[in-house]
Amino acid sequence: EIERVRARGWADAEGEMEDGLNGAAAPVRDHQGACVAALSVSAPEYRLPRQKLAALGERVRAAADRISAQLGHLPAGPGGTG
Repeated sequence: EIERVRARGWADAEGEMEDGLNGAAAPVRDHQGACVAALSVSAPEYRLPRQKLAALGERVRAAADRISAQLGHLPAGPGGTG
């Protein structure tokens, strides 16, 4: 699971914290690459079914990347960890 999350840059949760609640989250990194925050979005399963998690996860990751860039983070090159 951790390798999958690392590879795509975001994590999902399907009812893990509370039944019927789904969400996606991505790290916000500072200029040194340290994770200083996380951006997450969650919603009831009837509004955010499993089929929509991947699209949401990509949008959350993109938003977290934009925030990270404002903090001076430079994305890693090929094979890097970000």
